[in-house]
Amino acid sequence: PYEAVMWSGGGVQLLGMLPGAKHSFAYGISPDGNVIVGYCKYVDPPSSVAFRSVGGGSLQSLGTDGYLSSTAIGTSYDGKVIVGCVWAVSDGPGTAAKWTSTGGWELLQGATVNSWANDVSADGNIIVGQMSGKAFIWDKINGARDLKSVLENVYRLNLTGWTLDKAQGIDSSGTAIVGQGTHN
Repeated sequence: PYEAVMWSGGGVQLLGMLPGAKHSFAYGISPDGNVIVGYCKYVDPPSSVAFRSVGGGSLQSLGTDGYLSSTAIGTSYDGKVIVGCVWAVSDGPGTAAKWTSTGGWELLQGATVNSWANDVSADGNIIVGQMSGKAFIWDKINGARDLKSVLENVYRLNLTGWTLDKAQGIDSSGTAIVGQGTHN
């Protein structure tokens, strides 16, 4: 089985698995290395459940809150906002979502099926990801928006000929975004 690990100056630390899981995968880490997020894979029934580990402690299940599966990909600085994806149907596309300790999993306003939230700013207020093959940016006021449109219309950047496929990461302040795109 695959097992989530963390590499640091002290070597490799095995993170373990949630009870009954077949595999575990780590996907994101806070800037200070204190919070690690990912998911555990189950075989019977087939599903995944997101987790977080705080301060090198054991994995904490983030549950599914009525969805079939959940995956955690990115975390805010303090681990209070975790982003990823949830699935309402097996073998179907997921929907970008965020998890908070007070609200559990909730779909991102404006996100459609076939979307993933990949990263979140340090304060948890700005989220980036991909939705139906295009990069998106999310905030509480505007919901999920096409990143290219925001960059062109709000920041007046000339992105003629560019397709922004995926927003993969965002810096702590929420002002720099990395990802993938193509230029025709």
